[in-house]
Amino acid sequence: NTVLSNKEMTPSQFEEWLAKSKPMTVVFEACATSNYWKQTAERHGHEAKLISAKLVSNIRQTQKTDANDALAIVQASQLVDVQFI
Repeated sequence: NTVLSNKEMTPSQFEEWLAKSKPMTVVFEACATSNYWKQTAERHGHEAKLISAKLVSNIRQTQKTDANDALAIVQASQLVDVQFI
């Protein structure tokens, strides 16, 4: 698995990126808007998964930023026994 992007985007830029991207697996940290983004990704033909915010928090090694959270989500999703929500 490869990280395709860790670039900051606005919501509209992200949706446009999803629409233009080839089908892939997209993993979101579970939060208030994660179901919306999961459905949006699926509508654009991607496989979308949600991962526990607690697991992401346990893996994040530095301060909480969007970029650090994104990297922790990727790391958490690669765990052998990870359970997606």
